[in-house]
Amino acid sequence: ENIRQYFEMLSQKGLCSISYANTTRRFNQAICDYINSIHSDSNANVYPDSSCPDDNDHENLGVYLLDPKHLAAYCEAYHPVILRYDKRVNTDFANNCDIFNYGAAKGATYDRVLIVPVGTVIPFIKNGTHIAADQTRAKFYVACTRARHSVVIALKNPEKVTTSFIPTEIKLPNQSFPAYKFYKQTSI
Repeated sequence: ENIRQYFEMLSQKGLCSISYANTTRRFNQAICDYINSIHSDSNANVYPDSSCPDDNDHENLGVYLLDPKHLAAYCEAYHPVILRYDKRVNTDFANNCDIFNYGAAKGATYDRVLIVPVGTVIPFIKNGTHIAADQTRAKFYVACTRARHSVVIALKNPEKVTTSFIPTEIKLPNQSFPAYKFYKQTSI
C-alpha cells in the first residue's frame, strides 16, 4: 500500500532514483478503469501499454458482477482462477478451477479471474465506499490485477449495486445469464 512512499524515502537518501511508468501489458482498458477506482490517487492510475495486443478476439471482456447461482456454469465454461481472501471462503462452485488466496496470486497472470470478495470490500463494490483497511484494499487491488481478459466478482443480488455496473449478459456457447458490467463514469 505504501510502496511509493518507501521508495521516495530511499530516493531522498540517495539510495535509488525513481522513474514512473503507469502502463501495463497484462490487462485491457476495462480492467484498468476498474482498478483505478479502487485507489483515489489519480497519480497512480494505470493504462494499457500501447504495445498490448488487442483483446478483440476474446468474448466477455472487462469486469463483471455475477450472482453466485451462475458461478458453476461460468467456471465450467472458462475455468477461471478463483481468488479468495482466505481459505474460509466457500468455493463449492469451483468445478476443478485453481483456487488461491489473494496474496498467493501476487505476480501471477491468468486469462480470467473470479473473485470471491471479503465482506469489507462489498460496500466498495456496491456503492463506491472507500475500502478503509490498507491491507484489504491492497489485496483486493492485487486480486483484480491478475486477469488478462476478465474479472468476475461473485456478488449476491448484483442488481442492487448503485455504482458503475450496468446490466448485460455473459454469453456462453450454449447459454447466457445476466451479469453487470463495469463502465467508467465520465463527467459531462
